[in-house]
Amino acid sequence: MKVSVLLPFSPSDARAPRRLAELVADGSADRLWMGHSFGVDSLQAMAAVAGSGLAVPCGLAVGLVPVRTSYDAALQARSAAVLTGHPFVLGLGIGNARFARAVTGRPVLPSTDTVQQVREVRTLLDGGTVGGGTVGGGDDGDEVEAVALLPLACPPVEVGAGVLRARHAEAVGAVADAAITFLAPRDHLTSTVIPALERGAGAGGRPVPRIVSLVHVALDRPGRDTTEVLVAGAAGHIALPHYRAMLDEAGAVRVDDDPGDAVRRLVRSGDLAAGSLEDVVAHLADLAARGVDEVVLHAGGVGATHGMAAMLDELRTIASAWRTTDRSAVQAGRTP
Repeated sequence: MKVSVLLPFSPSDARAPRRLAELVADGSADRLWMGHSFGVDSLQAMAAVAGSGLAVPCGLAVGLVPVRTSYDAALQARSAAVLTGHPFVLGLGIGNARFARAVTGRPVLPSTDTVQQVREVRTLLDGGTVGGGTVGGGDDGDEVEAVALLPLACPPVEVGAGVLRARHAEAVGAVADAAITFLAPRDHLTSTVIPALERGAGAGGRPVPRIVSLVHVALDRPGRDTTEVLVAGAAGHIALPHYRAMLDEAGAVRVDDDPGDAVRRLVRSGDLAAGSLEDVVAHLADLAARGVDEVVLHAGGVGATHGMAAMLDELRTIASAWRTTDRSAVQAGRTP
């Protein structure tokens, strides 16, 4: 299982992405991931880091479907692969439904709009065309040309989508190369998400998407309240309706929990990777055993409460421990 690192905030320039990219360049981590940025665009930040002489594998989790056409998303993803010189992972999703409607002026649905964009981006990257046909219907409809990307050699690009609940996971399984989870409890992953992806892949006649899981992490350290560190990192997302709906459905939080209490409940249940270094490595090993292909370490709570240097140290410590630990011993319940 790959272990990668996430920049957990929107950057104002390329300096913060570069500092995380150094963890990939020195072999501590496998890939630099960024979320959708409302500061400096994530894909442009990745290109700037590569242009500064630090070209590393990158991924986007997740780019918001409402802000880009399928053509532009395909072009930008391919550009990222070309400019970094490494395979690129483009994750797509709706994000906040209210923001999506504000941008588009209409309701935007995960299992229709996201799936359509994933399918069209994959088609374009594979050298196919999208569009074409008649717009408007009837004899008065306008003929629209089909469009394709200009041919250009580049490293492979995976097209993925964020998944939270069964219905959307099944739709994603039929079209995507990767399924990206965030805040999903481990039992929900194996009881609901993975079976839905398998059903979708079977219906679509394609391989099951590989699973990428973004995981909040925080280590017990002197003078640190690990639970409150995780509250600082995770409460904002848990307050959003689509994450709360998934967690409610999974039975992981109570309907009346405020976001901070919901995070504390997830820490107590072991659904966030917290505790000693051995505890966190065991959490990662358990995810690997459940079928996760790549874990993306999210140390945003550490960054928010203790600063960038502490966050980088946290990421390096955990990723390095994963590479050097006897995971078979961890999975068997023995101390590494």
